[in-house]
Amino acid sequence: MSGSDWLLLDTHIWIWWAKRDRQLAPSIAKRLDETRAGLAISSVSVYEALLQIRRGRVAIDLPVQEWLHAATVEAGIEVIAVNAEIAAKAALLPLHHGDPLDRIIIATALHHDVGVVSVDGQFPHYEALAGRLISN
Repeated sequence: MSGSDWLLLDTHIWIWWAKRDRQLAPSIAKRLDETRAGLAISSVSVYEALLQIRRGRVAIDLPVQEWLHAATVEAGIEVIAVNAEIAAKAALLPLHHGDPLDRIIIATALHHDVGVVSVDGQFPHYEALAGRLISN
């Protein structure tokens, strides 16, 4: 995986894109639909999405395992596992963001040298994401 070949989606972007949700800005949806880069998520996004579904904060129209298969395998989304280097990088990032899962997503993008797609207002505070953050 190299920087120009992949885009890492944060959890909200992935859910919205997979569901074709109107919350996803049309400019981002178009960019994802037209990109030649592969699309990926961190494995923590699977955890976060399923937790949101279980809590009723995200509605899906399929059984959970079928939705997950459709939103990853069928959608061509690579799922990147969290390893020790990513976990360490997340722990050592500046403390701009209090959400440890978002910190892992940021660390995953940095570790793999890929662009990251997020509308999270805290992501731009990370100088290391300069030039690789897609937010609109």
